[in-house]
Amino acid sequence: MSQPVEEPISGPISLNELQALPLAVLMERARGLGLRVRIEASRHHLVADIIRYHLSQGEPAIAEGLLEVNGDHGILRWRRFGLKPCSEDVSISRDFLRKFELKPGVMVRCELMTKNDRGLAASK
Repeated sequence: MSQPVEEPISGPISLNELQALPLAVLMERARGLGLRVRIEASRHHLVADIIRYHLSQGEPAIAEGLLEVNGDHGILRWRRFGLKPCSEDVSISRDFLRKFELKPGVMVRCELMTKNDRGLAASK
């Protein structure tokens, strides 16, 4: 019996599109990538793990969310989840905020990179 093969992705993988997928589809996609799917993992963890996997393979990933600013850094939040913190939140550095003169409450679309091995951050 052969292993499922992931369809090639054209263009960057979208965090927002992953967030919209049903849990069963996320679990199947994670298994297809060879990721360990923990029974206690939330859909948020699956989305973050799938994005991190693609980034580790050198594939581009993008996200679009509402900017929340806390002190000197920002975080992208998701209307789909009531703007509450979740595993796939994207960190926005102080330099990124300054470079693009970003203010709280604006929609930000950015490319992603991994941060500190577990988190996600805006790269450009």
